Amino acid sequence: PEDILLNQKVKQIVFEQDSVKVISNQVFEATRIVLALPPKLWTKKIQFEPTLSSELIAIANETQTWMEDSIKVALRYDKQFWQDKGQSGAFFSNSGPLTEFYDHSNQERKKFSLCGFMSTAYKNLSEEDRKYNVLTQLKNTFGADALNYIDYQECIWGQEENTFEKSDSPLFPHQNNGHPVFRKSFFDDRLFISSAESAKEFAGYMDGAVFAGNHTAQKILEVI
Repeated sequence: PEDILLNQKVKQIVFEQDSVKVISNQVFEATRIVLALPPKLWTKKIQFEPTLSSELIAIANETQTWMEDSIKVALRYDKQFWQDKGQSGAFFSNSGPLTEFYDHSNQERKKFSLCGFMSTAYKNLSEEDRKYNVLTQLKNTFGADALNYIDYQECIWGQEENTFEKSDSPLFPHQNNGHPVFRKSFFDDRLFISSAESAKEFAGYMDGAVFAGNHTAQKILEVI
């Protein structure tokens, strides 16, 4: 834990002759840097000296972060009323506001919740209005028991400044995810890219993040 520093937003990375300086609230000196952020974040929020190649910047700026504009919604209950009625707790909807929802209870079936995603078309409404629409849909789907929740939570990922960066132009889902340029090293093997979007397999997903981490670790071991 003492090696993990929180609330240190990196502003600049400077590649000097014998070291790399990472400038945040403090200045850190390193031998190698691994970027484990969505590519759009490090191109737009971190200044590199010398600058990154124009090819890398162009591709990174047009790399979609999976689910980057999604809204996640979760409700916690004191009982699994849907299962008691013989319902799975899962549904898909083209009309929304919830587009997909699942039983998200724990394995021991001691804590009960429903969780899923809301259409991004609702992100500009107030939280109160979104909640009203969600509860109306859940009542129509599962009945009045759905209103007897303990807790309601939502997360608009487009408002998460440390993981979201608006695209300059509309991007296709997974656009440029797994692009070969992300598997190169830069500045004489001192800069590596290891985000989920860089992975050769399962790019953009959690499995992709694990794949990229293992791949990057192996590359670093080969050059040290």
